[in-house]
Amino acid sequence: LAKKAMKKKVDAGELDSNLAYLNALSSDEWRQRKSQIKHPKDFMDLDKLYEALEMTMLHKLQSIIERRKQYKLCKKDLINSIFAVDIVNASTNHVRFLTFQLFRKRVTHGQFTCQKVKEIMTQLCTL
Repeated sequence: LAKKAMKKKVDAGELDSNLAYLNALSSDEWRQRKSQIKHPKDFMDLDKLYEALEMTMLHKLQSIIERRKQYKLCKKDLINSIFAVDIVNASTNHVRFLTFQLFRKRVTHGQFTCQKVKEIMTQLCTL
């Protein structure tokens, strides 16, 4: 039941703002975007770091989707044997990306009033 509800939301483009990046998989526009990170200091910018993490996740998910089309096995066999490690890695990275998103929202949307605390939390976030 939850899968069907999620699929309807994905098809309608009504995902939670934290999952909205998954909507980009339905078009090819994200493939033309390039990372804005050119130097190590760019990793200190939360917006650039967010974009780099988002692009990494989209590429990994797209890779799994494209490779899945090459096999003629049933879905259960694909998930349990051929793509098991890829799916675990993608899930781990997805959770990491969601954690970063939530942390970034707290830091950038006024959760911290002290500028020094905000600066320290930003540095922690980029680790």
